[in-house]
Amino acid sequence: MCYSGIFRGAGQAIVTERRNLTDSVKVIDTEGGLGALAALLAETTELAVDTESNSFYNYREKVCLLQVSTPDEDYIVDTIAVPDLSPLEPIFADTEKQKVFHAAENDILLLKKHHAFRIRNVFDTLLAAQILGYREVGLASLVGKLFSVRLDKGEQRSDWSRRPLSEEQIAYAVRDTRYLIRLRDHLKGELHGVNRIAAAEEEFTRLAAKEPIERPPDPLAYLRLKGARALSPEKRGVLQALFEWREKTAQETDRPPFRVISNEALMELASLASTTWDNLGRIRGVTPRLIARFGDEILTAIRLGLEEGEKRPPKTDRKRRAREIWTDEMEARFQRLREWRNRRAQEMNVEPFIVASSRILETLAREAPDSLEGIAGVPEIGSWRVRDYGEEILAALGNGQRPG
Repeated sequence: MCYSGIFRGAGQAIVTERRNLTDSVKVIDTEGGLGALAALLAETTELAVDTESNSFYNYREKVCLLQVSTPDEDYIVDTIAVPDLSPLEPIFADTEKQKVFHAAENDILLLKKHHAFRIRNVFDTLLAAQILGYREVGLASLVGKLFSVRLDKGEQRSDWSRRPLSEEQIAYAVRDTRYLIRLRDHLKGELHGVNRIAAAEEEFTRLAAKEPIERPPDPLAYLRLKGARALSPEKRGVLQALFEWREKTAQETDRPPFRVISNEALMELASLASTTWDNLGRIRGVTPRLIARFGDEILTAIRLGLEEGEKRPPKTDRKRRAREIWTDEMEARFQRLREWRNRRAQEMNVEPFIVASSRILETLAREAPDSLEGIAGVPEIGSWRVRDYGEEILAALGNGQRPG
């Protein structure tokens, strides 16, 4: 990738990347090329990694590109042309090779789910920036701020499953890894400088260990739509039927649910609950094309919702919710923990979730551990939080001195 042109602004020269036909990026689209890349990566101790998927355009998400940069070279693996990535699995499992990501969680889960990768020794530049207290943690923001390079993010909504890849797509994809090793070096230095490197490394290890979880469909997912709980029971039944129709249609057509019909249109259809098309065609998002393709199915879902009403969740879900009863004592503990967490985050100039996520606080409030050993048993809390905040957590729970 070549650079050309200088953008002058705010008294500082910012180098702007330009796509160039003589770009040295290597696109891997054969099994032989993938094998050669694996052999090359076996000789390096660090590599930057990113993926591009098709979740914005398809129901069944998959990895469409795998980008890899070493300190000297940039590579793009076309995972549609070469779907078997097993030659790279030993590289990702090697504890001696550091894999540098930005916003690693989704990439890690996709590679594990679809390619059975084991991933060891991770550095996440987004998480590192959050631990350091950066307020703008997007890759383009960090690269612009730290290296005075302006990244073009024009292909952010690109359909990565389509072939052939355009030069613009290739240029965009490689930018997501080209600067990561350099960015890692800078942020790692800052983490050492503020004595937060141990905390960061522990969080990176936890992140690398995450596994994809196959969750069954949530029968109450329709209630998460904005305004759903304010509907009458009759119209909630209509919404439930429409929501289930949309999910089934999305699976059958391999499209994300929002590309079948929007949440807002579903809510309006449920609010009107009309069994004819009178006035329904005026709803934003209910287009003539949608009516022509799915109109009969939508009316059938509305009629079904009116006839059957809102279906109660399965007994197993009711039992689960009963086990999760939230008491006044738990709420009081949660509020004390949250006040402590927010105050601590403000002192450290970081986002509150870096001190402790709401999930961690909820577990602490529910279980109310009365010792450091008990706190250490809370999932995801990490030994560094026990070491740095353990006594303060006990105090906030009411089991120690006043929290600092």
